[in-house]
Amino acid sequence: PGLKEAGRKLNMDRFLYDIFHELEDKHWWFVARREIITDCIRKYPAQTRVPKILDIGCGTGLILKHLQQFGRVQGIDCSSEAVEYTNMRIAGGAVAKLGSLPNQIPFDNEKFNVITLLDVLEHIDNDQESIEVVYSLLEKGGVLICTVPAYQFLWSNHDNINHHKRRYTLTELRNKLVSAGFKIEKISHYNTILFPFIAGIRILKHLFRINAYKIDFQLPPKGVNDFLKSLFAFEKYLLRGINLPFGVSLLASARKP
Repeated sequence: PGLKEAGRKLNMDRFLYDIFHELEDKHWWFVARREIITDCIRKYPAQTRVPKILDIGCGTGLILKHLQQFGRVQGIDCSSEAVEYTNMRIAGGAVAKLGSLPNQIPFDNEKFNVITLLDVLEHIDNDQESIEVVYSLLEKGGVLICTVPAYQFLWSNHDNINHHKRRYTLTELRNKLVSAGFKIEKISHYNTILFPFIAGIRILKHLFRINAYKIDFQLPPKGVNDFLKSLFAFEKYLLRGINLPFGVSLLASARKP
């Protein structure tokens, strides 16, 4: 039974990476999140002429591709399929390597100006140690951009399928970053405008025990997809000036003093 379960998990992981590679350049959630992340990074002036950027948990590499506009990029992921997809996507040779937090970092004393940790911490058993490792990988003055899912009551089959360990409160994420030595520059909920709809759907699925795995990953009709993308992406303008009080996810930017 253990071998069968491991085999099912491996096949599901490959299936998910295939889906992400197919959808993330057009699905509203991926596209809008990417706009919010890049807008957040853009406000930080470069410390060097060509900043060194590391995307931990780079997945199939689309975020990493867009981060090329800011500097020299590298990525790590614990999946060989993800690394392969990333290195096919990024021009100019292999930039992604196999690795994982907290103990398998494939760099020898290399430091980075920007590290992105996007929906990664929730997959890791020892998230506090992992944050401390990220801190050690940054140059002095370097910036971490981190996103995680919010609110344990929003737990759904989507979290199970993606092997999440937890969802976070804002206070919990803040405390973990500060405990590692980071100075918080911004921490906010996001995916706020669509929160009532998403929360309602997830609560109803939980109450009625609806296993709706396919719905979470299907591409909506173009008009619906464009509308949802516009609503979600609009939050990048709000986040420039304020912190949003609730949302499906959390966004933090933190600096190594």
